[in-house]
Amino acid sequence: MTLDLHAHVLAGVDDGPDTIEDALELLRALQDEGVTSVAATPHVHPAYPTTVRTRDERLAQLQEAAAAAGLTIVVVPGGELDLEYASSYDDDQIRAWALGGGPAVLVEFPWGPTWPLALAPTCRDLRLRGFLPIVAHPERARPVQQRPERLDDVIASGAVCQITNGSLAGRFGDTAQRTAFDLLRERRGHLMASDAHGAASRRPSFDSARAALTAELGADFAGALERAAETVYEGRVPRLPAPVEPKRRGLFRR
Repeated sequence: MTLDLHAHVLAGVDDGPDTIEDALELLRALQDEGVTSVAATPHVHPAYPTTVRTRDERLAQLQEAAAAAGLTIVVVPGGELDLEYASSYDDDQIRAWALGGGPAVLVEFPWGPTWPLALAPTCRDLRLRGFLPIVAHPERARPVQQRPERLDDVIASGAVCQITNGSLAGRFGDTAQRTAFDLLRERRGHLMASDAHGAASRRPSFDSARAALTAELGADFAGALERAAETVYEGRVPRLPAPVEPKRRGLFRR
């Protein structure tokens, strides 16, 4: 079983699929790459004023269309919370966007050139309130790429960090890929998810990520990282095995 805790699969709510047909193509791509369950995590952001009611309506529409199309992948509700909302919402508001209505809450690492000072305090507060914050795609953020050790305070607050499949596969550039593997080696990454936005552009990349992980960190680590999503979904911090040491390269190889 593969569980994807971060995917933009709902039609017409954010920068994911435009139509229900596009959404079905994305679900089919996820299923073809071995995903059995996926959390629909539309942006909860000032640029995308999606309401819980709209999310639920689009989710029901997608679930019905998927069943009619013969797809077996299960889609559960969720959301990708902007840090400002994650820091100001009360428990009921947070729970409405939690993954599957459970304890795990996806919080987007803010885009920008400076370190988000509110991130660790917000994660600590969410943890004290009984939620498990998941920090989305930190490896793609410039402040993390420059100083990954600053994530230690966030992790110490009780949060877990989600690495994007496409980063592992090199689809966001060399820096994001290198940072992704470094975070995993240094125990600053805890699970992977697709952050898929479409069947073609920003596609799921599970197969490519599995291959890259196995080559770089070993098959045991790759399998454990994929299974970690189930543990996080239940509100627990996963324990990953030690990654294998990188293979030594020949004197004249790069």
